[in-house]
Amino acid sequence: MSHQVIILFSRNNIKCFFSQNGSEFRTFKYQNKDIIPLYFLSDNTIFEFGHIAKKKYNEKDKSCFKDYFEIIKDFDATYNFLGDSNQPIKNLIKNAIETLIIEFYKTVLYTSADLNKIKTKLDLNFIYHSDINENECDFVTNLFINAGYKKINSFNYDYLQINALDKYDSNFKKNNGGYICADKSENDLILTYFEDLDSKRYKSREIGKNLATRIEVEIVAELLVDGTIAETGSLVNRDSEVKRLMPEAEIAFNEVDKKNSIFYNVELSDTSKASIRLVYSRINNIAQRRSANDQDIVFLRTFIKETSIEQSELGILLNKNIVNQNFTDKVKASFSNDYKVNIDISETLQLFNEHPEVIENGILISAKGTTKEADQKVLEEKEPESKKPQSKEKSGPPPIPKSKKSGPPPIPKSKKSGPPPLPKKKSGPPPLPKSKKSGPPPLPKKKSGPPPLPKR
Repeated sequence: MSHQVIILFSRNNIKCFFSQNGSEFRTFKYQNKDIIPLYFLSDNTIFEFGHIAKKKYNEKDKSCFKDYFEIIKDFDATYNFLGDSNQPIKNLIKNAIETLIIEFYKTVLYTSADLNKIKTKLDLNFIYHSDINENECDFVTNLFINAGYKKINSFNYDYLQINALDKYDSNFKKNNGGYICADKSENDLILTYFEDLDSKRYKSREIGKNLATRIEVEIVAELLVDGTIAETGSLVNRDSEVKRLMPEAEIAFNEVDKKNSIFYNVELSDTSKASIRLVYSRINNIAQRRSANDQDIVFLRTFIKETSIEQSELGILLNKNIVNQNFTDKVKASFSNDYKVNIDISETLQLFNEHPEVIENGILISAKGTTKEADQKVLEEKEPESKKPQSKEKSGPPPIPKSKKSGPPPIPKSKKSGPPPLPKKKSGPPPLPKSKKSGPPPLPKKKSGPPPLPKR
């Protein structure tokens, strides 16, 4: 039985999908959850990640980590992995994915997992959302290739999505100037530009901080935090709490939008609790007074301008993660070639089973192609380096001996034949007598030869 595993990476969470014998991809739930937050718990006796680790992190457990793509910037950072206290911090993601794979083998394939065999047999594909830049994508993929995974490929999610629209959506129109993909990561709006359907890497990418959420939702988060701090005297960092409560604020805003006025129970990270009254008219008044309402569409227009492509030649794709209806409405009002993505992730993943040519073209890094090639490149780079010093040594010394042998050969010969032992005995003066008695010495040596004959 053949099977493929796909890990879909976002900056702060992952999802896992699998397919058996070319069947439709299905979600693999870890700890009964579709979305697995990138929180890690690691010490002498246990390694865990996901929701359990997130709970421990919120309980201030010092053995926990989050923000993987930030902490790996500290190259010297280490952590304790089952007693090994010198594990490089970058290995957290490898430990997490391997834990996930082992669980997949146990619960889906009903077999024990031998990582050494898995590394050579498992078809493992990494897909990265645009909130992870391509350097970070390549970093993670290479981490697994260097760990011995032989059948691993990596892809840009936007590339796959554009091609899935082309293959599966009859309403999708090809654009000569390329495609701009708009996505959301927490509160940020992310734009990527792909020149055509075959472009596996984006040509440009920009992040609009705090531009992906409705201004009303941000206001609700601020009201919840400010109200709780005022009632309890909490000393939490206000800005951090506002950001943390954005998901709850979205839920609260949807409720107040329907009922006009509600009391919403909120708990801050230091366990301070309060019941805050939210009134729609007040929220709306604050929103109207703020001038930031058009910053998102200005951000998009600026990005389009920087592509140097005519606006009419570009396709603008709004990912399903874009839930800010105000932004969607402004895009539709400003551009005629916008497109709201409606295909499901399962359709996008079917490219792996139905359109191998798209998959082959879209590979960013592949262990199949890079491990041997990388080794070959290393050899090719090392050989010239070793040959160059050798050639330099051979190219330099030859002229020197040639120059010596050209004119002054008798001098070195005389120095090498007889005189060397003499200067050793006569430490200082030998050069003077040699230069003066350059000819006579051999005559007395010839006369010094016959005397021994009469002695015999």
